[in-house]
Amino acid sequence: MPRSRSLFYMQNTCSDLVDSRTPGGGKWPLRVGGVFLSPNDVSRGAPSDFSMTPMRTLAVVAAVFVLVAFAPALPPPAPASSPREITADVARVSGSHSRAALMVVGAGRANEGLRADWQAQLALTQREIGFRYIRFHGLLDDDMGVYTEDTAGNPRYNFQYVDTLFDALLALHIRPFVELSFMPSKLASGQKTVFWYKANISPPKDMDKWAGLIRALLAHWRQRYGEKEISQWYFEVWNEPDLKLFFDGSFDQYMDLYRVTATTIKAVCPACRVGGPAAAQGPTERRLLTTSRRTTCPPTSFPPTSTRPRAGTSIRRQER
Repeated sequence: MPRSRSLFYMQNTCSDLVDSRTPGGGKWPLRVGGVFLSPNDVSRGAPSDFSMTPMRTLAVVAAVFVLVAFAPALPPPAPASSPREITADVARVSGSHSRAALMVVGAGRANEGLRADWQAQLALTQREIGFRYIRFHGLLDDDMGVYTEDTAGNPRYNFQYVDTLFDALLALHIRPFVELSFMPSKLASGQKTVFWYKANISPPKDMDKWAGLIRALLAHWRQRYGEKEISQWYFEVWNEPDLKLFFDGSFDQYMDLYRVTATTIKAVCPACRVGGPAAAQGPTERRLLTTSRRTTCPPTSFPPTSTRPRAGTSIRRQER
């Protein structure tokens, strides 16, 4: 750097350095060579009452030298890495590949499946990947319009939205993995909800009316799609009832719900496969199996964890 420019450079850059790099973390004013310097002194140049005598010029040079000496060293530039090339021959099969992950895919809530963009994305997924079943929450939520009551308290059913959704799924060659949840508000025994869309998680206030809803729904599916088709579906009673987040009732209340639901499904479609409960914890599944063995309606055809298949053996057991 030419000498005529060195002082100008130091005066205009020193304040940028000394704010954080003064020796020992010191603060302004900085004393160098008997001269007290402030940030303004070195950033704006010498004011009228601070003439740049040779002694003071030397002090500024010394200050810059001290600051640079104490500044942390910059890391060396990273060496340029060479591109990494990965090749794969998709036509060559090198070993067996499990298709367990393609058994079932989760998809949020039922009402979303009525949207055109959702269906278009599922169609793309089916073309590119291909799943056998799809599972979602909220098939019986109020936004699906399946259940209400008249002024006298008599049940009223409407399966139009369910039909629209299931027709679209079957047209894409993906079958429903039917999660029977959550509770229609007119049938709910409480006000507890989950998620932003306020899905009711309480047990039914009237088990006979709940059984009537399940019976009407299964009879409707059998008439619309045929027993041969719906017997290839899976029916699951609720979602993770061992979590208070999803079921505001006791284990005994869930077992009552399970027993009534499973018995009703089997009465309408003996070949239909019903199970559950997609528990969040292993002990709950074992407790369900132990309790079910003491009743006339144990889970059939698939294990309680079937919505999360973990091995090919589980899938084969489901398919028999």
